[in-house]
Formats: sequence, structure tokens, C-alpha cells
Amino acid sequence: MADNYRTEPFTSELCRISYAMGLYQGRKNDSGTEKFGVTLIFPVDKIDALKKAVAEVVENQWGEKGIERFKKGLIKNPILAGDGKEAHDKDGELKAGMGADVVFIRPTSNDPIKCFDANVNVMNAKDVVSGHWGKAVINAFAWHHPTNGDGVSFGISMWQHIKEDEALGGGSRDPNDFFGKEKVDTSGPGPEGKGGAADMFG
Repeated sequence: MADNYRTEPFTSELCRISYAMGLYQGRKNDSGTEKFGVTLIFPVDKIDALKKAVAEVVENQWGEKGIERFKKGLIKNPILAGDGKEAHDKDGELKAGMGADVVFIRPTSNDPIKCFDANVNVMNAKDVVSGHWGKAVINAFAWHHPTNGDGVSFGISMWQHIKEDEALGGGSRDPNDFFGKEKVDTSGPGPEGKGGAADMFG
């Protein structure tokens, strides 16, 4: 069987990053392979490059019949609605940063994702905050799964931080947001019999 078609890497439009820890912190998939990945959120009017890449994959992998299958939803589209099922958490609440005015993709990589600042200097991935804006180097590719059928996904290799915005969930938090500086108490344990688990119930 021929290799699955993939586009050449390209630079995305300006987008917002979520689950930024996935730049450097991998997760194992069902087959035990470690994958790195983030969520990239785009304004709905800034996705021409994404749509063009998906169309290129569908046409080259499956041809004219593939285009019809894609239109019918028989080939999975990696561009997801910002108010759709995947944009809600397990309690049915819309995830931070999502809404009817955005779409999102979930690109992945086999390796930690390289990060750069606005001047293209190397940046520590741990300094990238979920909610900030930038551009990614991504590519689209076809896949087939014996159970899940056919689909298109995005890969990612680099991220460039460009501007800050309100932080979203999915990243680390500053402990100073939660803790104040306290005087260290060296007097030893509290009164005997107080503060144990039994005291929770009187």
C-alpha cells in the first residue's frame, strides 16, 4: 500500500495555543507511542490555509471519490468547531477559549516541539503559556485506521510566541497566585489529639 499523503510544512495563521504543556510533555497513545501535541485555536475567518491543506490531502490520497466522502463526513476533518462536541468538557461546559467564533485543531508530533520567541530566538517551551498567541509550523496528512476509518490530521514541529493574552487552562500556574509568604512555625506539632482525621466528624 502506498504511503499516506502529507503536505509540505507551512506556517499557520496567527492562532492561540491551549494545553501548552504538550509542547514538551508527551503522552502515550493506545499503542504505547509517546506523542506531543497542543490545541491551536483560530478565528473562523483565518483558516484558509488550514482548509487548503486538508483539501490537498483528500484530493491526493482519495481522489474524486474521497472528496464526496469527505463532504458526507466519511473522512474525518481535523478542523473542529469551537462550539461543537469536542469543544466541551465532560460536564458539558464549553472549554476556555472556545466559542462559535473560533475553530481548533489538535496537531501532534513524535518529538518535543521546538519553540521560538518573536525574534526567532530559541525559547524554553515551559515558558509558553496557554492562551498566548503565535504561529506554528504544521503539515496535514492522511491516515487510515481499521476501526476508525479514514481521516486527516495535522502534525506540528515548531511554535513561535508572538503576543500575550489572558491565560487559559492547560498550562502551569504561578504559585504566587495562590500562596503568600508565611512565617515559619518551629514550635512543633499542635495540641495532642487535635487536627486528626477523626476531628472532621466531631
